[in-house]
Amino acid sequence: MAYLIPFLDGPEVSALYDTKTKRFTVTIKGTIAGFWLGPTLRRDTDFFGGLKYLFEGFPGGLGKKENIDVNQSSELYITLPMDHFNNKTVIVETGSGTKTAEIRYTGLNGVALPGGSSSPAEDDVVSKLNNLRIGSVPPPIKEYLPGDGLLSLKARVPHEIPSSVDIRFNPEFLEIVSSGITYGDIYWTLKWKKFPTKDDNPQVVDVDTTYGTPLPPPNPITVFKVTQGYVVYGVLL
Repeated sequence: MAYLIPFLDGPEVSALYDTKTKRFTVTIKGTIAGFWLGPTLRRDTDFFGGLKYLFEGFPGGLGKKENIDVNQSSELYITLPMDHFNNKTVIVETGSGTKTAEIRYTGLNGVALPGGSSSPAEDDVVSKLNNLRIGSVPPPIKEYLPGDGLLSLKARVPHEIPSSVDIRFNPEFLEIVSSGITYGDIYWTLKWKKFPTKDDNPQVVDVDTTYGTPLPPPNPITVFKVTQGYVVYGVLL
């Protein structure tokens, strides 16, 4: 059983979300005693309504006396912000207590915001993104994909013109085996390219349905996007 690791110095926790790649990164820094083995920052997948991480390890290594300098990051592909979710902070539990860090949003240059600003202050970005009302994010759907299995997803092709449907995922772990259109539905069949383990499991797949034609700022927003997320767990049978 792993234990929460206390820090001799620190910890410092920071969090970053890139809106272009939908990649969330949390980093922890500090100093721990040298007898801890396998210190790991992992996501608490039993925590709902936000992002929570645990910094854990195993006591041992009694012959090792040097302290360990920790500079560890964990990445997650996720769509933020979303409804009924803490989009502002991340929680990290250690043996020294619970740390809360503000999520810093990047990759927002060129996004038209209310009032004509195109370079929002980072501490206000979540509320401004929500105020745009340019899209909808339904609750994510859980899927379970064995190592040698296939996952079929589909979306309705809108009748409105112009419109588009696109699928996004991390190509390091997933790949498309086949795709097509049948009776107004577009479908994809995916499989694991690299089976995810530890913090890489689960993976997120987003299906974007976009209505309208985007125009550059400062024109009014002319598109509406619906993003259906799928949380895909790699399972061993």
